[in-house]
Amino acid sequence: MLASRQHWFLQRSIHPFQIIIPAVAGCLMVCASILPWLHDSLGENYSAWRLPIDIGWQFRVGVVNYGVLCLCCAVFAFLVAYANWKPFTSSDYFAHKYIAAGCLCILPVALFLFQYLCVDLQGIAQLGQHKIQALLYQQHFGYATPQERISIKPFALNTSTVLGRLVLLADQITFVPLLPCLCSWMLIDYRRFIKIVPRRAEPRTYRRHTWLFSVGICMLVVAFGRAPASMVCEYEARAALAAGNYANALSLLDGALILNPALDQVAYYHIDRGQALYLLHPDQQNSESRTYLAFAYREQGDYLDSYQELLAVWQTNRTVPWVMDEMTLTLERLAEFTKPLNGPPIQRPENDDTALPWVQLLTQIDPNNVYGRYVKGRIEYDLHNYTACIAEMSASIQVSQDTNFQSSAYTYIALSDAGNGDYSDERILLIRAIGLDPYYYNNTAREELSGLR
Repeated sequence: MLASRQHWFLQRSIHPFQIIIPAVAGCLMVCASILPWLHDSLGENYSAWRLPIDIGWQFRVGVVNYGVLCLCCAVFAFLVAYANWKPFTSSDYFAHKYIAAGCLCILPVALFLFQYLCVDLQGIAQLGQHKIQALLYQQHFGYATPQERISIKPFALNTSTVLGRLVLLADQITFVPLLPCLCSWMLIDYRRFIKIVPRRAEPRTYRRHTWLFSVGICMLVVAFGRAPASMVCEYEARAALAAGNYANALSLLDGALILNPALDQVAYYHIDRGQALYLLHPDQQNSESRTYLAFAYREQGDYLDSYQELLAVWQTNRTVPWVMDEMTLTLERLAEFTKPLNGPPIQRPENDDTALPWVQLLTQIDPNNVYGRYVKGRIEYDLHNYTACIAEMSASIQVSQDTNFQSSAYTYIALSDAGNGDYSDERILLIRAIGLDPYYYNNTAREELSGLR
């Protein structure tokens, strides 16, 4: 005991980084638990405390989240620092566990990427839907907006592949997941900062019960293997579809659903099933085969026929998430086909009148569709229906927290107030719109407030 204490004091006097490095890593992990990890395109930020952990078993509890995991990592790092500063009971277990602490710190990031790339397909699909809405309404601002981290075309966004999900996640993720990576590097590569005093060599003892290690590996494979196995089945099913083996493709898709039930909430899974069912039994129509036909029509640019096929599906499945996603995507295509709010003054009212019924239907099906409400409000403003414009813009502000969007929405509420003769409210709302635009993108509000328009 005396020898170990002398060795500890020698370590402390020569190597203060043994205490500083794990302490800094613990502080960074605490920061990672507080700051936002994910940014939604409609303006909402998700901190680690608002992201439940799901490893593929659809078992989600609010208290089991990435914030708790980051705090556990921070506590372990603080114990490593404290064990090197002041001995306590069982301090020998923590004193030199830098590599273990580093591996533990990287765990939240690894689980986060695994969840959003392989497991939580509905969550990433929702992020994609919000991204499409944001990209579409930004095209109608009439002025430049901040550039995206990754340039994505709204209707080219695809979350049915790992690459597509990775591109979307890279665009929506914040810098905060880099903090656990930094902590892991600091702890694992600690020998770069400190030179450990060699400890007295102890005779090696070979561990018994190695079967426990094998059992642990098998448990990890079972716990984390469901989602990757589902992705393999899905990939093989698409290969079978391409080869014309539709019965085998259906079996593989059923197996993928058993392994990852989240597939039932995304449209591309039902489109793949619909393709197999339609080509196996072309005379027997159901929701999935109609959805496949709608998808095929939409890919060919035949948006009206796509809408007709989806209408029959939506009438019997109005609350099903993947049906609503396909319906809103087709209606957005129909609304954008005539390029509303663009073009010369003579042709613009005709384009707006053509797009307005589709936008109205879009807001009826999905009242929280920010793009639909914004474009509908803009068209109503162009048609001098100022009261309707104010109602649509006010409703859209309640849905989206994106400051760039709110700045534009307040601008057109102000312009509608001016159209109704309420110039005092117009000025107040224009000042609010400018306050939401600190980087001077909203030229419309500034020109109106200065009298240049």
